[in-house]
Amino acid sequence: MDIARDFVNQHFKNQEPFQIVIQVIFGIFIVLFIKYLITNGAALKNTIMNIIFGGLKSIPGVQGQIDKEKESLKNKISKALEITGQEKMTVIPNEGLAPTEILRRMTEIRDKEEQNWKSNKVSGCVYSGDEKHTDLMIKAYSLFSITNPLHPDVFPSIRKFEAEVVRMTANMLG
Repeated sequence: MDIARDFVNQHFKNQEPFQIVIQVIFGIFIVLFIKYLITNGAALKNTIMNIIFGGLKSIPGVQGQIDKEKESLKNKISKALEITGQEKMTVIPNEGLAPTEILRRMTEIRDKEEQNWKSNKVSGCVYSGDEKHTDLMIKAYSLFSITNPLHPDVFPSIRKFEAEVVRMTANMLG
């Protein structure tokens, strides 16, 4: 402790009290600024990037080019997500469809969509196309399709299933 005290006293021996106070305040400011950078680095980076890109967008013609690119991307996404070849219902019909007609339409749509994922050209959207597995999922879903997990007091089995899946997952992850 004496070594540290001697070092500080030696460092400040020829300085006025005012200079010492200013140096301490400046040191505290530096420490707080470093702490701010460490804890808010992402926010600072975003602020700097916003300033830079804001300046770039103010260059004549740049904002117009950005708007063109945005519109082009929007059109590409809309085109990719467009539903084609299917009758679209835009209003609730005055008379409902017969159950057989509803199921026929839904089966037709499902059959067309199956071609998309059964071609094995997709990843991560259907985890198993095995018919036995699919039949099991359909039966399991139909058993509990009217339940509502927001009401565990009425449907405690759903809470049980959820807790089991969470526990299994937690055990897998250690």
